[in-house]
Amino acid sequence: MSCPKFQPLIALYVESDFAPGQEDMVEPHLAVCESCREFDLKMRESQDALKTLRNEFVEGSVFQDVRTEVLRAVSRRCPPRTWPRYVMAAGVALILLAGWVWSTRPGARLQV
Repeated sequence: MSCPKFQPLIALYVESDFAPGQEDMVEPHLAVCESCREFDLKMRESQDALKTLRNEFVEGSVFQDVRTEVLRAVSRRCPPRTWPRYVMAAGVALILLAGWVWSTRPGARLQV
């Protein structure tokens, strides 16, 4: 696992998105940290893959198919939850009922 402090810096370092002089923070660390060097290599590989993809034309129907599949998968995993609303409504009704019962008991009148 790479060092959490350096992950965002390495991500900037891969594409040279640093301000001038900031790469001096990352290069010495990469020289001594094997896991961060692996993270740097993986980031470079993923950036190269993304760069090759952006040159390919993808039809809109492909995006629609992907969207449909994602929505189908999400709907299977996350059924809508309606029961919390009913529980809250029942709780409010119970509190109101308890307040009414409390106020109607003998001797519950406020005296001024």
